[in-house]
Amino acid sequence: MFIASWRGSVGARSRADSLFRDQTRTLIASSIVRLELAPHRASPPEETAHFEALFEFIHVWISLDESLAVRARELRTAFDLASLDALHVAAAELAVADQFVTTEGRTKPIFRSTHVNPVFLGDL
Repeated sequence: MFIASWRGSVGARSRADSLFRDQTRTLIASSIVRLELAPHRASPPEETAHFEALFEFIHVWISLDESLAVRARELRTAFDLASLDALHVAAAELAVADQFVTTEGRTKPIFRSTHVNPVFLGDL
């Protein structure tokens, strides 16, 4: 959702922006998101500022710890998830999130983890 808000199509950027600004939602993210979006040397300052501004919309931050990593390993095996996706799903599970909004395609393994209710951003 963060990346779609910067690099996505006009529609994806609009949907992501609406979600971030939706005051009826409690937005949850993990420290993994901060790592994924940390600036590289070549990152334009506008991109870094954009992501930092979005971090202000997050109500709950889930920290990476050993128990989260252990659960992510279990989820990776159970659903054949990529490592970072498994960490994100474990964080959503820990936070008892109602929805897990993603830009991953509906045929990707993350949609096998139905207990966190994955929802494609384009469907919102």
